[in-house]
Amino acid sequence: MKNQLMNTLPTAAALLLASNLAQAVPMTWELLNNSMDVVGTFMLDIDTQTTSNAQISGDLGFYTIPSSFTFLNNPTSVGPYPVNNYMKFFSTAAGQVYRTDFGNGEYSEVRINDSAIDIGVTGVLAVGGGLYDAYISEIYNFDETTVYCISYDEIYDDDGNYIGQGPCNFYDQYGSYNIESGYSYEGYYLRSAPAVGAVPIAATGWLMLLGLAGLGLGRRQGFRGH
Repeated sequence: MKNQLMNTLPTAAALLLASNLAQAVPMTWELLNNSMDVVGTFMLDIDTQTTSNAQISGDLGFYTIPSSFTFLNNPTSVGPYPVNNYMKFFSTAAGQVYRTDFGNGEYSEVRINDSAIDIGVTGVLAVGGGLYDAYISEIYNFDETTVYCISYDEIYDDDGNYIGQGPCNFYDQYGSYNIESGYSYEGYYLRSAPAVGAVPIAATGWLMLLGLAGLGLGRRQGFRGH
């Protein structure tokens, strides 16, 4: 019995260690607004200080591009707000063109070159640490082009009297490029996503050890029966 149990325990310990290692993975964090509605989620690995899988919607746009920057527990700033942590996610809005037609061939176009959202958090982040004050800065880099008429045909009647303005006969345009525009927000919170039906790893580990030990005892008794 003793030898069987001693043979079982190293296997159980190895499985417990593997289970513990399996917990060292990025966890889901949630971004909430003032009404405590979840307006975004992303994966955050505090140990490696990496973020991924951001999906932030609503007024803050929609940020799903995998690449991001993360600096935890270092003093910095997000927009006008001093923070201890900094996370940047890039937006799917990059490359989109927004056009406004004014009629008669006049229009304005805005092309998004790049956009990102910066999230800054105060305090030392810890899983299950409750709500953290979050500050947000949404940044766009864009080009804007406007086409407008500078000369119209003039319409006269048969007697040479001016009647009014005719169609445009000459268009011009002006453009502004690499315009940086930022929008800052406060009143947001960050928290690690609440665990649903989680069992503490220590408890599951002990149950595993007891189960495997019981399996070893049962097999030993089975051999004695023969």
